[in-house]
Amino acid sequence: MRTANIEAIRGRAFSAYAKAQTTRRVALMSAVCVALGACAGFPKLGGSPATITSTIASYAMTAAQGLLTGLQALGTVAAALSPNWASVLAQVGVWVGKINGLAAQIIGGMQQAAAQPLVQQIVKIFSLITNSVAGIPGLPTTWLTVVVDVAKVLLYIEGALGMSTSATMARLVPVGAAGATDIGAVVNELTQLNGASGVLAQ
Repeated sequence: MRTANIEAIRGRAFSAYAKAQTTRRVALMSAVCVALGACAGFPKLGGSPATITSTIASYAMTAAQGLLTGLQALGTVAAALSPNWASVLAQVGVWVGKINGLAAQIIGGMQQAAAQPLVQQIVKIFSLITNSVAGIPGLPTTWLTVVVDVAKVLLYIEGALGMSTSATMARLVPVGAAGATDIGAVVNELTQLNGASGVLAQ
C-alpha cells in the first residue's frame, strides 16, 4: 500500500498546493511546539536535562541507523536504475554516513542547547535525502517506512528540544498524525527493521 502511494506523496511534495500547506503546517506546529515545549500530540520529555538528552541521543541514533537500513533497501533497486540515479544513491550513502556521525555526537549529559545545532544539521541532510530520491521509480516499501518513521522521530526530537518544526517534518508528517503517533512504537519499529537488516550487528 505504501509503495502504491508513492506517486501521491511525490505530487504533494512538488505541487504548489503542497507548498502552501507546508507553510501553514510549519506556522501552526511551530506555535504549538513553542507553547508546549513539545510537538503537537507528542508528550514533553520529563526529567533532568541530562535525562532528556539521553533519551534524545538514543532516538537520534535509532533514526540514523534506520537510514542505513533504508539505504540497504535502496540498493536492491540500484541495478535497474539509470547511471544518473546510481550517482544519486551514492550521494545518499554519503549523507546517511554524515547523519550517523552527527547522531553519535548527541550524547547523554550534554546541554539541550548543544544538541540543537546537531539536530538541525541532521534534519537538513535528511531533507536533502528525501528530496533527492523522490523521483526514483519503484522505491522499496522498507525505504518508505523508514523515511516516515525517521521523520516522526525527528519531529519528536525537535519538539522535545523546543525547536521550531522544520518544513521537511511538516511535509512528511501530516497535521494530526503526530497526535495519533506512539513514539515508542515508532522507535520499536525502526529498531526491529534495523535488527532484521543486520545494521545493529555492525
